[in-house]
Amino acid sequence: MRINLGYVTILQYKVKVLQAQVEAYESGEAYRQKEVYEKRLREKDLIIASLKKELAQSHGKPSLCATNGWRYLRIQRRNTGKPCPKNSRKKPGWRSA
Repeated sequence: MRINLGYVTILQYKVKVLQAQVEAYESGEAYRQKEVYEKRLREKDLIIASLKKELAQSHGKPSLCATNGWRYLRIQRRNTGKPCPKNSRKKPGWRSA
């Protein structure tokens, strides 16, 4: 009976990887790596939460974009009844939409 050499090689690599995993769990290294990973994950979650909060606050402020900034401010003024901020007034010589 002939054994495929490629198949045996793949199985040897899998055995080697599994042995390394078992040794890591027996020595406790895998648990330490898991704790470090979870700590980094918590830090990233805090950063994401602060960025989401900042984004939510920025959505409440009127802002200009390059393409339709003035149109956005006019629509916002129409919907809210509040005047535009001082720095967003229409510049002289600009066409109105």
